Amino acid sequence: MSTLIKSPGRTRKVLQTVKTCFTGSRKNTWKRWIDLALYLVSCALGGTGLLLAYRLPHGHGEGRMVTFLGYARHDWGTIHTWLAWVAIFLVVFHLVWNREWLVKIAASGRLARLAAGIFAGLLIGSAFLVLPVEERDRGTGASIERPSAEWEEPAVLSM
Repeated sequence: MSTLIKSPGRTRKVLQTVKTCFTGSRKNTWKRWIDLALYLVSCALGGTGLLLAYRLPHGHGEGRMVTFLGYARHDWGTIHTWLAWVAIFLVVFHLVWNREWLVKIAASGRLARLAAGIFAGLLIGSAFLVLPVEERDRGTGASIERPSAEWEEPAVLSM
């Protein structure tokens, strides 16, 4: 790494090599691979979501466990979550890769429109992390009151 920093000619050559990988016909090849990966991950995400919603039962049955391809509901939930993270990464990468199209066509050349769209997407996505959750009783559906989170002194053990 120190040789790259000391030698501007070598640094320039490395940067040009990286740039050529992401320009011209190679750029189109990368776009196709990213689009294909995004499509396949989206299909898998939809499939695991349908599997969790309709094929694998909620809760515990009479001491039996239903599996699909050797994995139980909890395992498929973990796979579904990781597929969602990969999909989010690929969507962000896809949007960055196609930023020229977004500015020209989707936002009609107006950056304020593009910024408003990105902000709306972030607002919708973050709402699921920020809005409060509550506990409900399974049988009645009644809301369960949580005790207030007051500071309590730790008990002192005497010997």
